[in-house]
Amino acid sequence: MGQRYTDRHIDILPVASVIHAVVFCRALDVLDLLLTFQFNTRLESFIAKFKTAEVSVSTKKHRSILVPLLYNDFDPFDTSK
Repeated sequence: MGQRYTDRHIDILPVASVIHAVVFCRALDVLDLLLTFQFNTRLESFIAKFKTAEVSVSTKKHRSILVPLLYNDFDPFDTSK
């Protein structure tokens, strides 16, 4: 009776390894999808803010905090206000 259990256990190990590999690959696919979604969301947000800043310069209506980034004389390392 012990031999039969051992034989079944040995046969199941490769199947379990394949199942674990498939589950791991699916988890990586989900992670890739989430990270891509997060990147795309942040990119869309940045583009919208940049367009708002660009439009606010041309209309001189509403001054966006990103407007100084549009000029060539902007110094990102200048900490004085």
